[in-house]
Amino acid sequence: GGFRTATDFEVDGSIITVTVGTGGAGQPHNGGALGASGTDSVFSTITSSGGGGGGGPNSNSTLRTGANGGSGGGGAGYGAGTQSGGSGNTPSTSPSQGNNGGSANYAGGGGGGGAGTANSITGASVTYAGGGGGGQDRDYGGAGAGGAGGGGTGGTYNTDNATAGTDGLGGGG
Repeated sequence: GGFRTATDFEVDGSIITVTVGTGGAGQPHNGGALGASGTDSVFSTITSSGGGGGGGPNSNSTLRTGANGGSGGGGAGYGAGTQSGGSGNTPSTSPSQGNNGGSANYAGGGGGGGAGTANSITGASVTYAGGGGGGQDRDYGGAGAGGAGGGGTGGTYNTDNATAGTDGLGGGG
């Protein structure tokens, strides 16, 4: 997911709308679909994009590519090919709101989700907005890890064990 901060943001006592993004749901391996992306978080006029869902192991290369988002989802493994992770910082902001998802490796393992960003606004360092990991194909490699900051782990072959992104942190599934 995306993570944004602001300085000199004036709060004048009026009501400010705050929306905390939810984590995206992981998808079962057998469906071969992309993991769901996290939803956006909004503070007044500042929007941080949800994390990109991880790619699903599927013969359709479009579904293997991790989804774009604040941090991109990891690409899914499929046979002996590789697949790219989704783009982070989507839509583009300055400074960047997130990182790209990892590419799946040649042996069919899923790529890792893009790493989020740490912040100490709560008094302790918390990492927010990780992308979802890509799924594993067959018995090759392993599932992609979720990006630091609540990104869900990709599923492994013939199981329904992909995990959702963590609610409140904006990670993808």
